[in-house]
Amino acid sequence: YILTKDYSKYCENSEAVIENNYNDIVCEALSKDILNNDIPDIIMMDDLDLSAYIMKSLFTDLRQIADADPQFDLSRISGYITDLFTYNDCLYTIPAGITQSLLFSDEKHEIWNYNDFISMDTSDKDLFAFYQNEYSFISRNVLIPYYTEHVDLVNKKCDFDNDEFISLIKFLKEEGITKEEAEEINESDNQLNREDKLVGAEISCLNDYFNVTERYSDRPSAEYVSGWPSDKGGTRLISPVLSFGITSSSEHKETAWEFIKYVINNMSSNYSYGQYTYSSSNDYGSISFTCIPSDSSVMKSQIDEEIKNSYNDTYINFTSDDENAYRSIFTMPAVTGVMYRKVSELVNNELLTYFYSEDLTAEETAKVIQNKVSLYLNETS
Repeated sequence: YILTKDYSKYCENSEAVIENNYNDIVCEALSKDILNNDIPDIIMMDDLDLSAYIMKSLFTDLRQIADADPQFDLSRISGYITDLFTYNDCLYTIPAGITQSLLFSDEKHEIWNYNDFISMDTSDKDLFAFYQNEYSFISRNVLIPYYTEHVDLVNKKCDFDNDEFISLIKFLKEEGITKEEAEEINESDNQLNREDKLVGAEISCLNDYFNVTERYSDRPSAEYVSGWPSDKGGTRLISPVLSFGITSSSEHKETAWEFIKYVINNMSSNYSYGQYTYSSSNDYGSISFTCIPSDSSVMKSQIDEEIKNSYNDTYINFTSDDENAYRSIFTMPAVTGVMYRKVSELVNNELLTYFYSEDLTAEETAKVIQNKVSLYLNETS
């Protein structure tokens, strides 16, 4: 048998979650299990900050296990996915599916780096009002590509005390909205009449694309796929769905791998218009998710089918430009924040203080962030 453990149960007490950070509670529970040598065979990673444990080699390299299995071809998993979930040559998880978020725009951005992002003309409109979220949500997503390029987890280095980052957080403060403003937008439903230049969305199927480009309404269209800005251009922000890691101490690695393989195979065979259904009559249970398959052939066939059906739908007037824009989403460079969750938490704590302060400067905030992230990296080995 294999032991899987749901660490989210430690957060069932809502009062405990209010008083403590969700991931701090989980981290404390996992640390106790490690100390007591009571580590489960499999840990689900989707919503847990296990980045420090990945860096400490808690998980087995699934690439070696998959390559040794004649019934599983790892190359069927999209290459960018295996790349994203590899740290220090260890493939610590193979998610059965992914979600991806992007920015869309009513302007075309050829390069779309942070300089382009900061230089946008937003004088007469709230750049992020459509999100209906306050500063922390926006800054977290905008900065994940920055972490992948300016935080070196292996060599324990980071670079936040620079002009680019200072200009970026100044821009986020100027253009972001407060919690109170976000609540007002939600209450007044002002987002229905938005004229923002940027729209954020999760794209898991062609219907999501239609909703973002507002093909089902008379409102202006945000037709261009921008992605999140980065030094390398527009990127997708990827999050794993049903991602399991086999712990290094497991004595049942082969059985644990059969479980993970089952989840991947089962989801890949039950796809219908963006909805994956993972179900079984055995003890594995039944779960449903909306996501994109990790299996590249299943993803491709579904995209082809969606596009074929859309050309035959006279109501939406699907064009070759729509096809090109939709396909471009799946070839856009991708990043994930899994390995940077603790870094993101440290940065956002300082940014929220800066965003709501009348006295703190961006330069001071950047120095504090540089020091705190550097300390965290050096303490994690």
